[in-house]
Amino acid sequence: MMYHILLVEDNITTAKHISAMLPSELYFTSVARSIEQAQSYLGRNKYDLVVLDRNLPDGDGLEIAEDLYWSHREIALLILSEKGALDERIRGLRKGADDYLPKPFSMDELILRIQKLLTKVKQLDAFALHVGQVSVFPQSGTVCVKDETIQLRKRECEILSFLIRHKNRIVSKNSLVENVWREDLTPVDSTIAVYIRRIRMRLGKTGYQIKTIRGFGYIITDK
Repeated sequence: MMYHILLVEDNITTAKHISAMLPSELYFTSVARSIEQAQSYLGRNKYDLVVLDRNLPDGDGLEIAEDLYWSHREIALLILSEKGALDERIRGLRKGADDYLPKPFSMDELILRIQKLLTKVKQLDAFALHVGQVSVFPQSGTVCVKDETIQLRKRECEILSFLIRHKNRIVSKNSLVENVWREDLTPVDSTIAVYIRRIRMRLGKTGYQIKTIRGFGYIITDK
């Protein structure tokens, strides 16, 4: 299996060194040298892992970390930065990084961490939920509808996953609130309806599988 890695690093020497050390038969590496370029690549291509420097010409790479957390949760993120103090590492992990390796680093350790992250992503995506022509990978937020792959936001994926776990049964709005929103601010009925509408739109023609049972809640069916 070939993994596609996006290396966000403005130091050309460092980028070339990392790229050269990753076996070409296992890893295809693209290099972005700024936040803007990285965001452009992420919008056009599919990646398994982003290796991210924080000190970039147009800002702190944590901006990319936040974008990945909300829009590309299927992509693993390893921060590689000179900002190696404990508070900076904690900040990076809170922003969505899966791992944080301070510079200077050992190339052997970097490769090992990359391997572990990619193995973990592969294992997590092996656990899928299915209903009709829809498959959901809860850990990454990836949804497959027939032959098309789409990406849901975190709460949209949680709602859809909960409905699928209780497929062919009516799920009340209270049940959704208790299991999806949990300790967060309790949403009003119209907010839940907006999320359901968004999910239906993202599912396209298969969105009809989610039905509203007026006065009771929602149900997702096999057909």
